[in-house]
Amino acid sequence: MKLRILFAILSVMVFFCLSAKIHTLSFCIGEYPTESGWNELGANNDARLIKDIFTDAQVIVNEKATHKRILNELAVLKSKVNRGDTVIVHFSGHGQQILSTQSSHEVDLVDEAIVPYDAYKRKSTAYFGQAHITDDIFGQSIYDIRKAVGSNGLVISVIDACHSDSMDKDADGTSDVYRGTDEIFGTEALSPDSIAKLRDLYDSPDKSPVVTSPELSNVVFISACATHQRNYEIKVEDVPYGSLTYYFCKIFEEKGVADLNGFLSCLYKEMTSDNIMSFHGQTPVIRNTIDWKAPSQEKYIPPTSEPSVRQDNSNVSYWWIAIGGSVAVVIIIFILCRKRKK
Repeated sequence: MKLRILFAILSVMVFFCLSAKIHTLSFCIGEYPTESGWNELGANNDARLIKDIFTDAQVIVNEKATHKRILNELAVLKSKVNRGDTVIVHFSGHGQQILSTQSSHEVDLVDEAIVPYDAYKRKSTAYFGQAHITDDIFGQSIYDIRKAVGSNGLVISVIDACHSDSMDKDADGTSDVYRGTDEIFGTEALSPDSIAKLRDLYDSPDKSPVVTSPELSNVVFISACATHQRNYEIKVEDVPYGSLTYYFCKIFEEKGVADLNGFLSCLYKEMTSDNIMSFHGQTPVIRNTIDWKAPSQEKYIPPTSEPSVRQDNSNVSYWWIAIGGSVAVVIIIFILCRKRKK
């Protein structure tokens, strides 16, 4: 009987070792339609970088990353994850503020939105923002995924897009490229006084805490910049990348995220130390449920218990460990049975 109980316990342990997975879903848009009004970005390079670092990632690129496809893929992801899984959702492309229809709960009276392939920069009689994906809609998808992976899971949202300011090249006398626009979508019919009010609240980001619940996983929202800042592209060996995508992949490859607090601190330090970003005053924003604080705000102290995340490029090692553990279990049971017969 004791042997059966031991075998059952070890079998369950092996099952969980084998079943817990990491899922990476990435949307990279570097080539928007000319008529959309959006400039080209280096997001194609981001897509290649994601594929190199996260070998099992599903990467949706350019014309495939439409409004409908993005929301559908997020829904499919929610349906296929299991309890205890880790999920990384990545977006690289344009970002824009859009006049909120529920401004009472928006401090700055606007929503931040990611810009799918089929979203236009300006409002018209045919386009009124229906393809923009606002923070409320995107946030609900992340919430649903957090619920699906449960309290033992982890969700990381990586948004490499600008939610403010100009996207035009050479707008300030440099060749820098930024991923957004200072044009708030939907303000064409507003009075000068209303627009002035919006500008007065422009640098008033939402500081509400991230939702927590015993049934939800921990979550880390990583944005390349604050809502009122530009998100600048950087160049590495003359190749343009999204600043957040590049440093996220770089730190992930070097350190992994088993020490999630340490990973975030390294990411924050690398981004704020970058010459282009520091020159323009761009600061990444990391909202989370693990009580991580930016190093400039609070000294980093490793917690006694931290979420653990597997790296995609080490999945093979984990499989061999699990298989080795299974073999060891069989050998132990075989030896114990032999001794019992004697």
